[in-house]
Amino acid sequence: MLTLDSLQTRLSQLDSSDALRYLFADWSYDVDFSPVFLGQATKADERAHEHLAAQPEIVARSGEFEIIYAPLKEFQKRGIGAQRLVISRLLSTNPFALWIFSDEECRHWHFVNVKRGGKTVKRGDVVKTRHVLRRISVTSGRKPGRTICERLSKLDLQGISPSLFGLGALEIQAAHDAAFDVEAVTASFYKGYRRVVRELQMTLRKQHNNAEWAHALSLQTLNRMMFLRFITTDFYQGFDS
Repeated sequence: MLTLDSLQTRLSQLDSSDALRYLFADWSYDVDFSPVFLGQATKADERAHEHLAAQPEIVARSGEFEIIYAPLKEFQKRGIGAQRLVISRLLSTNPFALWIFSDEECRHWHFVNVKRGGKTVKRGDVVKTRHVLRRISVTSGRKPGRTICERLSKLDLQGISPSLFGLGALEIQAAHDAAFDVEAVTASFYKGYRRVVRELQMTLRKQHNNAEWAHALSLQTLNRMMFLRFITTDFYQGFDS
């Protein structure tokens, strides 16, 4: 298993499909080179083809669970919509998968998890389920934050089942769904935030025995620190729901 520091370095060096294969091989997946064929029978198929910079391919797998990679044209401008379109055309034939997209230069990456059972959309007489796509973004040349590394480390098969015995596609999919659970990340953040607020309040109260002042100054200071952290961080890093 990769340590969080090693994973952080590897993600910052992610610059090709081979680097992607190398990463998942270290997570105990089997390397694969199989192409994924997209139909051309409908207009939606044609639109999906227009967004692709190259044919999608399976870069790794574990049994029926697949790691599917596709580079996209105009990634930063149309990447989100293009990802949904490509996934929607392939999901029926590749139901158990992690979807990974990048720009043509392999600099900006999105790891995409499909959460089943999203909103129901009705168009005419046709009712479709609009699945929720949950993303973790990584930029080559920039080390991702610790939270990103912690979530992606949960994709390691040895962490899911140390013996790897009897590990099926449903179990792997469930582990991937948990790794992309933004609510769990949010709950963990606020739990830690409350702890830091209390610690800072206690420190300030030792200087001035004024609980109201200590509480207000603690919140003001930490909120400003978070804002500064936000504006100095690459906007393409982190979770994108």
